[in-house]
Amino acid sequence: MTFRESENRMVFPNGAEIALFSGEQHDTMRGIGLDGVVLDELALFPPDAFGRSIRPTLSDRNGWALIIGTPAGLDLLHAFYQRGQNPSYPDWWSRLFPASETGVLSREELDSVTVGVQRPRLEPRSR
Repeated sequence: MTFRESENRMVFPNGAEIALFSGEQHDTMRGIGLDGVVLDELALFPPDAFGRSIRPTLSDRNGWALIIGTPAGLDLLHAFYQRGQNPSYPDWWSRLFPASETGVLSREELDSVTVGVQRPRLEPRSR
């Protein structure tokens, strides 16, 4: 495996590549075809990033997207989660993994970070 640090890219012996891109600079993905993407914290991406730049890079190769993160209100991540729950979209799947059920954080840690914190209400953002 070769790591091209200046390109934020790893190249494997079989020719497969993993490249890192910034959601804030999503336009740099235009014109490339991708087999798949992993989008971490989509709620923090510019609102037009997926539709304008990321989704088109997947179209010509029938690519896939794994979208992970924490919703920030009724945003795109929330909309994609809802789509994955809707049988009208058989190509979409979504699952909620609450920290309290994953075992990643101890009960004590979860309790300490939630002391005095109110759960936010999910409301649509004004446009």
